[in-house]
Formats: sequence, structure tokens, C-alpha cells
Amino acid sequence: MRKVTNNLFGSHVYFCITGGGYIKDNTLRLINALGYPLYNGYGMSEVGITSVELSKHISDRLKNSIGHPFESVEYKIEDNELYIRGLSISHKQIINGNIVTLNMDEYYKTADVMKYLDDRYYILGRLDDLYIGENGENINPDLIEKELNIPTDYVVLNYNNELSLIISITNITKKEELENLDNIVNKSLNKIDLSMRPKKYYFTFNPIKAKEAIKVSRQYVIKNLNEGKIKLLAKNDISINNIELDNPLINKIKELMSLSLNININDINNDSNFFYDLNATSLEYFDLISKINKEFNINLSFDDIYETPLALAHKVEESLWYFLYFML
Repeated sequence: MRKVTNNLFGSHVYFCITGGGYIKDNTLRLINALGYPLYNGYGMSEVGITSVELSKHISDRLKNSIGHPFESVEYKIEDNELYIRGLSISHKQIINGNIVTLNMDEYYKTADVMKYLDDRYYILGRLDDLYIGENGENINPDLIEKELNIPTDYVVLNYNNELSLIISITNITKKEELENLDNIVNKSLNKIDLSMRPKKYYFTFNPIKAKEAIKVSRQYVIKNLNEGKIKLLAKNDISINNIELDNPLINKIKELMSLSLNININDINNDSNFFYDLNATSLEYFDLISKINKEFNINLSFDDIYETPLALAHKVEESLWYFLYFML
């Protein structure tokens, strides 16, 4: 593990700080467990970094607090929202094209939900993400997501005036994998108090985070739902055998197959057997796996045999997801 972490960021990282937003407990725990001292902090573009949990004890860092405000900054909480005042806050803003000078004696309204407990501050999420439950209480989707343990991208949000869970799957997901995932989802939801439990859950084949993002953004999902770019399906509406023919990952595998065999890609189907249908040899399989490992920067074994583009695509995706899950 030390070799892995040294190759990632080197051996001389002594201090890491989060970006200032809500961070899940297991993410904070994982990065610290890997040997990188990750300290949870708080900040915004408008105010800079205003506090960091600076305890040297890992048990304190894993409490997920953002510490105390710096000496030049004042915090106050009203109706669970954090307000900030201090010299580091931006003095001017451009609003509707006009430059507005701010009153530095006034508190800046952050729209972040915050609590103060045992001499420390804790960020709970964004005010505009809150959902008003049937009992009139504010429900924080971030706290619900924190309790879920689902091995793929997911998000909790207000959809059609109902608190809903959206789960990302791919169009090379197998039937038994979908069943297993569905069981995991139900077990996770059953652990959550009924007053906070999402009423419905949906699957989607569409990505629920931007290509360059490392985590799901609730606002990104809402925007793409409104624009029709994310289509939601109940489990019973999914035709798992209907694999899209234009799946980019499968097409890339077929392209690499055609290069290894020096044949036309149109002669390769999703379920073409590399050996029996395409008359390949073990040397050509070795060449194909080498090309795949280089293309995707993974390490498929030459001893395991994946005979069709569909099977290979599934194994490649599994390897990529494992790497991302381990990293994040």
C-alpha cells in the first residue's frame, strides 16, 4: 500500500485540506487511513478559507468537524444557517453587472447548514438542498446519503415533490448484478428512519456526474433531469438484455479486437466469441489484452479468458470502477 500511495502523491505529503463543502465520513476515514492526513475545513470563493479542524489526533479529524473560525473571522448560526463576518471576506461583488461594495460590519449569508457542538462547528449541507418532510421538518439529503452504502454513484434529491434516490447503472450491467444491487438498495433504505427515508428510488443509464467531476453534484442532476438528459427508470422498466449497440466501451473493445485480428470491426458482434467465431489464437488474445491494459491503464490478467466484447467490456468497467471506488 505504501508503494501505491507514494506513486500517487509522493512520500512527503504532510497536510491535506478538504475543499470546504460537506464530506462523507467514510471518505474522510479512507484518505486518513491511506496515510494522508486529511483535515476537514470550510471556505467559499467569497470568504476564503475561514476554519480548519487542526487537531493532530486522528480521532478528532474523523469527527467531521470544520474546527474553529480563524482569529480574523466570526461565525454565527441563525436558523441552522452559517453567517460569516471578517476581514478575509470579499469587499466587492459584481451583481447583475454592477460592482457593489459590501458592508464589512455585516455578516455574509452562506446558505450552508451548520451546527455547533462541543466547541466545534459541523457542516451539514446546503440550505437549498433541504427537503420539507411530511411532518414539516427539514430533511437534509446529505445526511441520508451518508447512511446509504451503495457500490455505485447515487444521489438523494427532491424529484416530483418526493424525496427520491437515483442510482447510476450502465448498459452492460448483467441481470444478476441488477438484482443484487436492488437488494443492496433496499437493505440500505430499510436502515433509515421512515420519516427520512426516500419514498421512491430510480435507476438511470445516464451519467449523474460531469465527466471531470469526482463526486455527484445534486444541482448537476437536477439540471439534467429538467433538460431531459437524465432519464429515470423503475427496476421493472429496465430491459437488461437490451444492450445498446452504440455503447462506447463495447465499441472500443471491438476496435481493439479488429486491430489484433486485422479484420473489419463490422465483422465483430457484441457476443462474437474471440476464438470460435473470429478464429483467434492465444497469441492474438495476449496482444488484445495488452492493448486493453494500455488503453485503459488497467491490469487484466492474461490467464483469465473473456471471450466476447461484452464480457471484456464488463471486466474493464469492473476494473475501472474498483480503482475509482478504492481511490475515492
